[in-house]
Amino acid sequence: MQSYQCHRINFNETRLVNTPKQSLKNSEIRLQIERFSFTANNITYAVLGDFLKYWSFFPAMNENGEDVSDEWGQIPVWGFATVTESNNNEVAIGERFFGYFPPAEECVMQPTNRTNNGFIDGSEHRVNLPQSYNVYRVAPKADEQSDNERSMLYPLFVTAYCIHDMLTERDWVNAEQVLIVSASSKTSIGVAYAIQNDATSPKSIGLTSARNVGTVEKLALYDAVNSYDHIKSIDPRLATVIIDMSGNKSLLSELHQHLGDAMKLTLNVGITHWGDLENTMAINTDRSEQFFAPDHIQSMMKRLGPQAFQAQSGAFITESAIKTRRWLNHKDLNGLEALAVSYNDVCSGLVDTATGLIVKMT
Repeated sequence: MQSYQCHRINFNETRLVNTPKQSLKNSEIRLQIERFSFTANNITYAVLGDFLKYWSFFPAMNENGEDVSDEWGQIPVWGFATVTESNNNEVAIGERFFGYFPPAEECVMQPTNRTNNGFIDGSEHRVNLPQSYNVYRVAPKADEQSDNERSMLYPLFVTAYCIHDMLTERDWVNAEQVLIVSASSKTSIGVAYAIQNDATSPKSIGLTSARNVGTVEKLALYDAVNSYDHIKSIDPRLATVIIDMSGNKSLLSELHQHLGDAMKLTLNVGITHWGDLENTMAINTDRSEQFFAPDHIQSMMKRLGPQAFQAQSGAFITESAIKTRRWLNHKDLNGLEALAVSYNDVCSGLVDTATGLIVKMT
């Protein structure tokens, strides 16, 4: 069974490993992974792998079946898989599910809490991990575009939906402008969709690299678009919220210094610039928070109820996915070998904004 593994310290170091096939225990199932998306969001999983326990979902093994997860990890991905073997009376061979998987040919799970909509993986090592990542939803075969959109956009746009909800709940901390760093990222675009639909939100400014300014402007989502080398043009007199998808500490330091007391809150969400994690000299840590979507999902479910959350977030994701069709193209990568070829481009932020990578395993 082939899997794609990433070094837990040096994320540019990866390898393809043929690991032994696991035998099934009582109540376990084997799933053949069909397809999954791979974006900068997955690199964030690697960078925050220790802090937010992303490495714990799918422990890595070597060719001898030995646990090597102290050094190597499997970056979680979102996609589809079909049951090929079952020792669980409630899950049948041939059933297809959408959810969180390893970048591998197959995986083994222990379904619990089975309903008509899906199940929760109750494997022992996942019991104390964020619940929303352990949910697997029934996914009958759909058209390829819908499957690609779901695997690519669901995790990004549900995060965007939650970011908007959190800031709305806080009345945008009375901010007059919101800066979205790495404005070309798909999660940023999801946040911009939410803001554009909300007449009560502050004006939005998208920050991006000089080479992406034209592309981001064509989206017509932000009230203004600035390049990273022109942040001095941002009005430092206006109360400001920063939504940071980049993790570029040098840039955040510069922004915090420029805005001073006008910087009311920075939400640290993604890490598209993972190579710059050291320069924190001018960062106002007292007004900075790490945003973790699963925590906010649980909060919203308690406040709204699970069904209302699913209905409202689902409507937003569907509407936003339809909007992306005018600019987002999906590019197929055939298997893990093709992912290995493209991985460094994703890691380095070189994949074009308008391209979504889909790894097809079958």
